[in-house]
Amino acid sequence: MQDITDNLNGLKGVQAVALVMDEETISSTFAEEKKAALLASAEMIREYFAATESLEKDYHEIFFSLPDSYLVAFFMADDLPLILLKINKRVNLPLINMGVKAAIVKLKKQSLNTPLLSDEPDLLETLSVAAKQSELVTKTPATSQRPPATIDAKLTPTIPTTPSIKPTEANKVLTNTKPLVSIVPPEDDDEAEQPAQTQAHQAEEREILKKPNLHYHGVQTDNTIEVTAVEEKPKKRSFFSWGRKKQPPVNKEKEAAANNVMSHLQMDIIKVTSQEGINALQQNLSNELINHLGPAAGFVFQDAVDEWKGTYLQKTANLGYLVEIVLKELETPQEKQAYKKAARKILSE
Repeated sequence: MQDITDNLNGLKGVQAVALVMDEETISSTFAEEKKAALLASAEMIREYFAATESLEKDYHEIFFSLPDSYLVAFFMADDLPLILLKINKRVNLPLINMGVKAAIVKLKKQSLNTPLLSDEPDLLETLSVAAKQSELVTKTPATSQRPPATIDAKLTPTIPTTPSIKPTEANKVLTNTKPLVSIVPPEDDDEAEQPAQTQAHQAEEREILKKPNLHYHGVQTDNTIEVTAVEEKPKKRSFFSWGRKKQPPVNKEKEAAANNVMSHLQMDIIKVTSQEGINALQQNLSNELINHLGPAAGFVFQDAVDEWKGTYLQKTANLGYLVEIVLKELETPQEKQAYKKAARKILSE
C-alpha cells in the first residue's frame, strides 16, 4: 500500500495522499496531527457516497474546496480503501485521474491476491516519475460534450413534378397536332396509295429507331405540342479520366473555416494525401508537445486527437484545428507561443 501512496504523492500538484479503510488509515502522507480530522472526513465522505448510491446515482469522486487547495475523495467499492488526495487548485486533473485509475487497478489486484506480472508495466509509477522530470500542463481541460445528432421525422423529401394536362385539354391539343413520328401503323397495306407526307413520316420513323441515343424535347404553343427527337452524342473521355473515382462533394463552409484557422496560425501546410503522412504529422506534433512539457503531455495530446477526430475530417487542411485544441490546454502565453511556432514549422517544412 505504501508504494501506491508514494507514487500518487509523486504526481505534480499532489500535496498529500491517504488510503482509509474501516475508520483506519492504511497508508498516509498527511501530517500526524491531521489523522483525527482525516478519519472524521473519511467517515462523512463514505456516508455521502452511500446516500448517493441509495438515490441510484453513480458518483465516484467529490471535491472539497480549501483556502489554497482541494481535498479530493475517490470511492471505488465498499471493500476497497477510500483514496483521499490534497491537491493544488491549479493542477493537471487528467494526469491525476489517470494516476488514480492506475492505483485502483493495483488495489483491486491486491484485494484479490493477484500478483502483478514481472513484465507488466506499472502505469502509476511511470506517471509519477514523468511528473517529477517535467513541467506539466496546469490548466484543467474543459470537457466538450456535443449533443447527439437527431433526425426530424417531419422532414420529407420534396420531389419536383411536371405539370399534368387534363384529359379534355389533351384532346384539344392532340386534335390540332401534327406528329412528326407516326406511332400507329396505317390500316391500308398499300403504301403506294398513301399520301406522300405519310410515307415521309414513316421513313423518318425508321431512321429514328435506328438511333439509340435519342432524347425527346416537347415545346407547347398556343394550341399544339411539338415533339422533336434530338440525338445525344456520347461524351468523350480523355485518357486520364478512365478509372478516376468520383470525389465526394466538398463542404465549402468547413473548407473556409479550416483556411481561416490556418491563416490565423500563419501556417502553409504541406500537401499530404495519405493517412500515413497525416499520422506522421500528428506524431511530430505529439513529440513536440512532449519536448515542451514532459512525457505525461502525450496523454493530453491524445485527448486532443480524440476530440479532433470526432469533430473534423482527418486531412491536412484540418490539422490547424488540432493545434488549436492543444493550445487550449496550455497555461502560459509563453508555452502557447513556443508550441505554436514549433507546430508551424512542422506543418510547413
